[in-house]
Amino acid sequence: MLTGFACCIACFDAHSQKRYGYTVLYFRCGDDEPQKDRLYYSPIIELNTLNFPKYTDGMDPAFAPQSVRYYNYAISKWFEDFLREKHKVMNSLESYARHSNTVIYNDSKSQGCNVDKTSNGCFFFNKEELAARRKNEINESRSAKNSSSFCEVIDL
Repeated sequence: MLTGFACCIACFDAHSQKRYGYTVLYFRCGDDEPQKDRLYYSPIIELNTLNFPKYTDGMDPAFAPQSVRYYNYAISKWFEDFLREKHKVMNSLESYARHSNTVIYNDSKSQGCNVDKTSNGCFFFNKEELAARRKNEINESRSAKNSSSFCEVIDL
């Protein structure tokens, strides 16, 4: 009986952990540098804060709720709103976002991820670990070897 209770507590703890992610939007640099992109790195965000119609309306109903694909959609929508509201960056035809890259799926734990990509093994729970990964990615983007690809790397 006690073992079942302890198991239930462990199960509850695993599902109540905070999941984290961030996203990167790639915008064109403009007429002067048409082949380069301007990268905007979002802050790290707790994914559960994205479970609102504002970020999930229009999502493909085939996406399992609280799955990696669900949060990929929601965090991209959130970051576009964040850029527009807080930094006056608009996704217009002139500054069309070529693509976005979300960092939600924890590929280092892929064996613990279920097929629907909804289980805890699919996500990042350690915010500091994810912050270190994000910092390394930003430094790599700013390195000399990427100067021909990016005109600016913006860390928000």
